[in-house]
Amino acid sequence: MRKGSGMKRRSFIYRVLHTIVISSSSSLLLSASKSQATGRTNTTNNIPGSLKSFAFYQGLGETELRDPSRIDGTYYNMPCINPEDISSDQGKVYNFWHGHRSQQHQFLLTIEDLEALREHGSVEVYTNIIDGHRHALKITSGDYCD
Repeated sequence: MRKGSGMKRRSFIYRVLHTIVISSSSSLLLSASKSQATGRTNTTNNIPGSLKSFAFYQGLGETELRDPSRIDGTYYNMPCINPEDISSDQGKVYNFWHGHRSQQHQFLLTIEDLEALREHGSVEVYTNIIDGHRHALKITSGDYCD
């Protein structure tokens, strides 16, 4: 390694991380102002628009819980949870992004899950078991569907 290259590398990494943090903050502000500008706020539970659900890739055993260090996943083909469902007093079943053979993974948002989503802005649930495994997914206030 050349003398002085360590400092340049640190400076570069600092600038990249700083840019990511600023970009993330700007995206959150833009998302908040976008929902305010479009008037999508649901006055029943104060959650703007439909929320995206995020699927974790990790396959889990029948009683295994998601490893918090595993954050890899996708929004691809995941359902949007609309404000009417969120403010509902009834649970609802949704299709997960994939299945096996002719069976589709599904997940249930119970009344308790919907209450947690309204009160805390986030909930993590699990799919049904197919081929001996299930998946975790999360729904977080701030992840809005277009």
